[in-house]
Amino acid sequence: MSEFTTFREALDHMAARIAARAQEEGTPLSEVERKMLYFSETDPQLPDQTAFNREFGLSCDEDEYERKIAAFAHSIEEHDNFHPAARMSWNRAFAKLGEGDFYLFAILNNPDLAPDQPPHLDGFLPTFDPPNERPPHDRLKLWLAAIAIVFVLSAIAILWTQFSPHLPPRILAIADWLLQDREHSRAVFDVVVLIALATWWFRRFGR
Repeated sequence: MSEFTTFREALDHMAARIAARAQEEGTPLSEVERKMLYFSETDPQLPDQTAFNREFGLSCDEDEYERKIAAFAHSIEEHDNFHPAARMSWNRAFAKLGEGDFYLFAILNNPDLAPDQPPHLDGFLPTFDPPNERPPHDRLKLWLAAIAIVFVLSAIAILWTQFSPHLPPRILAIADWLLQDREHSRAVFDVVVLIALATWWFRRFGR
């Protein structure tokens, strides 16, 4: 994880990544556009700042440039959401620039240019909890599943007793128990429903 002790180190890191992103997207930065990433009225980092700042004013549209740089930075941040170490380095470099007065920091910290939100300064990736919403008609599906289980078990028991007289005595005894005693059948139904309700309750409130 990179530690940036000087403005130049932070600028080198961020400028290199922005230039690389621009290259990857097929719109490479010109020399003057790349040098403008280092611009600062109070902390100049390049010896020819006055010259390239004049050239930038004559050859580039400032608003378009700022939108382009902000878009590249946003693309970098989206990529770094899956690479915590890279995101940490980016945030640390950004925070270092915040200690001075830099054009790049002003661009990236401008909420009007950020597609979603300004860069994070805490050095940690945001966490997103999945929405705690149940699918439509989930409770009805659960009840229908429980009732279906009971009917399937009963149908199996009937088929076994009618068409499989040579089944093991223990299975026949269970089938007879279900078919002949309504209280037993009701008890099985109640147990299945209770299990279904307990499952729904745990999934809904047990998080």
